[in-house]
Amino acid sequence: LLCCINASSAQDTLDDTLGADISDQLEISDALDDKLSASGDTFVVDANGDGDYRNISAAVSAATGGETIFIKNVDYTESAKISLTPNKPLSFIGESNGGVIITSTATGAFIYNTGSGSALVFKNLTFNNIAAGSYASLYLGGDSSIDIADCNFNNCGGKWGSVYVYTSDVATIDNCNILNSKATTGSGAAAIGVAGSGTANIKNTLIDYAQYT
Repeated sequence: LLCCINASSAQDTLDDTLGADISDQLEISDALDDKLSASGDTFVVDANGDGDYRNISAAVSAATGGETIFIKNVDYTESAKISLTPNKPLSFIGESNGGVIITSTATGAFIYNTGSGSALVFKNLTFNNIAAGSYASLYLGGDSSIDIADCNFNNCGGKWGSVYVYTSDVATIDNCNILNSKATTGSGAAAIGVAGSGTANIKNTLIDYAQYT
C-alpha cells in the first residue's frame, strides 16, 4: 500500500489511516526511543520536562559511559550523591554560564568518582550551598583526564573544600569562581584539593574567601 501524505495535514491523515491504533503505535515508538537512548551520544536534562530526563542523577543512571549530559537552564535539586564508578566517562554541559543552578540535599559529594577510565568534563554549571561532608562538591579521581571549565561554586564545601581532584592524568580547572568555600580544619584544602601523580592546571580562576571551619 502506497500512501502520499500532504505535509500540511500529516497528523490528520495518520489519524484517519491508523484510527484507534495511533496511540498504541506512538507508545511503542516512545518505548523504543527510550531503549535506544541508553546507548546514544547525548542526554538532555530539563527539570521542566522538556528533555530526556528531569534530573541529572536519572541521566547518569541511564548512561553507560561516553555520553554528553546536556543540562538546560533551570534550578536543580539532587537528593543523593551521584557516583560515576565504575568506568563512566561523561561530559556534563550546561546550557549557559550561570543558567544551570545545582543544589543538593545529600551529605556527601554531589559528584563522586574514583574509577579508572573515567574521563570527565564539567562546563557551565553553578553549584550552590552544597555541604559535602567528608568529600567535596566535586570529588574526582582515577587515571583519566578531568576538565572543569566556566563553573561556579557558591557557599560549597566539605572535608576537601569545593573541588578535589586526584588523577595520574591531567586535571584542568579553568575560568571558575569559588566563593565562600568551606573545609574541615586539617584537610589541607579550603577551596581546591589536588593529589595524585598527574598534572593539575588551575588558571583564570577566582577564589574569594576560603576558610576552615
